[in-house]
Amino acid sequence: MMFRMFVVNILFLTNIYSYELPFSTLGNSIIDANGAVVRMRCVNWPGSMETLMPEGLQHNSIDNIVLIIKQMNMTCVRLTYSIDVTRSSDLTVYQSLSRLNLTFALQGFMNNNPSLINSTVSNIFNTVLDTLGKYNILVLLDNHVSKAMWCCSDFDGNGFWGDRYFDVEQWIDGLKFMANKTIDRPYVIAMSLRNELRGVRQNQPHWYHNVVRAILEAISFVNPRLLIVISGLNYDLNLSFIRSLPVQNLVPISIQKKIVYEAHWYSWSYYGLLSDCNHIKDTI
Repeated sequence: MMFRMFVVNILFLTNIYSYELPFSTLGNSIIDANGAVVRMRCVNWPGSMETLMPEGLQHNSIDNIVLIIKQMNMTCVRLTYSIDVTRSSDLTVYQSLSRLNLTFALQGFMNNNPSLINSTVSNIFNTVLDTLGKYNILVLLDNHVSKAMWCCSDFDGNGFWGDRYFDVEQWIDGLKFMANKTIDRPYVIAMSLRNELRGVRQNQPHWYHNVVRAILEAISFVNPRLLIVISGLNYDLNLSFIRSLPVQNLVPISIQKKIVYEAHWYSWSYYGLLSDCNHIKDTI
């Protein structure tokens, strides 16, 4: 099979419902159900830190935050989460902030989102997803880490399967847990398997094994309409190895057009300040 890198083009859209869901891939594009090329403008909303919920709710209401995103002309949110939230889903907001001694954050949350203070952290994700859908914003759910913390380093225990906090079975269960949230929310168009795999344990055989397992046993098993976003190695700077063996060759035909590869580029990625992300594409 000829390999192509799938890239989300970043352009402004006035209304996501000009597209027909669900999405799939064709060549190097994401397309809608009618074959139209999908273009999105996306923003990252972190939800993978120690509080086990999306950030900023001590400063503003969920509705207001989503309205700000809308006013910025964004049409898509990459909402990150940790596997910890899927394993502590019954923890309430009050309990989560209290255990961390976040007194000011607790007061701010009660001021800005008072009706949710006794909601579970899992339900906070539900409410955020529902609010994004209400304002016609597409969502990519991103598994950022296993142990809730800031990402990333080579030695944080979150980098690769088998690391201190990166248990394979817990990860699979966590993906299933979050995938179930997408079933009745068609505007959640994609899930990523894991952000920025890295560290001394990283290797290609385990990468292929666990990527394919997560696709077949978790995401596509729970919700086959989802796009599946796959990160490479070395902080997602290296996807060169899929030129010789694309994941599409290892999954059923029905899933092949749901595969999206992501590559990351930063000013500190050793490509030079004048370079751009085409450097990554050229190595694939």
